[in-house]
Amino acid sequence: MHRNFYELFKSKVKEHKDKVYLIDSAADTKITYEQCDKITDKVANYLISKGIAPDNIITAIMGNTLEYVYLAIGAFKVGVIFNPLNPRLSKQEIKEMLDNTNPKLVFYDGDVLKESDKFPDNYKDKFKPNLDKEMLLLYTSGTTGKPKGIILTQESVLYGALNGAKSVKLRDNLVLFDLLPLHFSGGLIPALIVPLYTNGSSIIVPRFNNDDFWKLIEKYRANCMYVVPTMLSMLLDTDASGYDLSCVDFILNSSDYLPKELSMTFKNKFKLPLYDIYGLSETMAITIRTEDNDSIGKPLIGVEIKIIDGEIVVKSKTLMKEYFKMPEETKKVIRNGWFYTGDLGYEKDGNYYITGRKKEIIIKGGMNISPKQISEVFLKHRNVTDAATIGVPDKKYGEQIVTFVVGKANKKELMEFAKKHLTKFKLPKEIRVIDKIPRTHLGKIKKDELIRLLKAQ
Repeated sequence: MHRNFYELFKSKVKEHKDKVYLIDSAADTKITYEQCDKITDKVANYLISKGIAPDNIITAIMGNTLEYVYLAIGAFKVGVIFNPLNPRLSKQEIKEMLDNTNPKLVFYDGDVLKESDKFPDNYKDKFKPNLDKEMLLLYTSGTTGKPKGIILTQESVLYGALNGAKSVKLRDNLVLFDLLPLHFSGGLIPALIVPLYTNGSSIIVPRFNNDDFWKLIEKYRANCMYVVPTMLSMLLDTDASGYDLSCVDFILNSSDYLPKELSMTFKNKFKLPLYDIYGLSETMAITIRTEDNDSIGKPLIGVEIKIIDGEIVVKSKTLMKEYFKMPEETKKVIRNGWFYTGDLGYEKDGNYYITGRKKEIIIKGGMNISPKQISEVFLKHRNVTDAATIGVPDKKYGEQIVTFVVGKANKKELMEFAKKHLTKFKLPKEIRVIDKIPRTHLGKIKKDELIRLLKAQ
């Protein structure tokens, strides 16, 4: 194992200097390992010129571009803490995160190459960070509360990429097509670091476009694609029959739970292997599911899992170091080296199953009810395209169930359907048919917006 990202990257440049490392689909250009090394050495030297020190934080509020990649790699080489933020956040949300983070430098699109190009392309490892040095500061999506900063070390990131590559048996000379945003750990780490462990290349796209998906796979002979469930749903409306997809090893879902029905529908239509990765930003990937069942799969290499009081807890070198400036919150989730995921579940025959989220469980009359279970019942209705379930305060039961549905069906029809699949106690008190379920860019449900919608109507 290399001591830090700098040593890993430089070793791969030495081995494969003329090999393609990055593919920019927007400009249809290819960047070799050596070319990327020289450009990012300039970025690293530029950062040093700005007085950057190891404990400093630099923030990027940028879209998916090669410039973003160059900044991230330059930051990793120098050994500072890199803080990617979602450029789609509101100005107020970004301000609150910047106030909390207090970065040394903030970068926007167009800032990096313009400033760094005049610097020499011969950066030497000045700070020499070790594996326990902080590397990334990521913010949670904040779907259930105020976003928390997550600190990942060099060890967390490097082991996470290596363990993931080994666990899914990524091929040597891999061409990886990562459709996820680079400000998200599931986008940034696979796109930049997984290719280093597979002597491979990474395709960088500005954004997901289902009309171009199959065309780009064929054009660049991609072997593995990182997607989220929303993308898979959108791809069901496309036709892949005219493309040569023989290069594809599998498609990998991450970020959010992949319903079995969606997985089976997708695989039946496109005849491609579809795997499902489960994990959190705090833990990196934990398990992988390769079969069509209701589990989250088996633990990845280097990951230990236990069930304590019904909760899934994890131990791995990939765990976060801490929540940024939140020591008490850190103590709540990391105990004796084990991370408490907040997901409730059980193990059977080596596979792990999630029954719900500890903080998302609806407690009605003292009984725990999984919102996910309720939503999945409605998703089986032929005229329902999306669904989300939340708990709302109730004087009699403590909480009651409300389900939001998208589709061409009325409330009466939906309730009759639910009665056939749910016990009376689990039936929603109310069903709302709406135009769209509010979700983050990664497909996670924005429960706070659903609550506001409920109060407004």
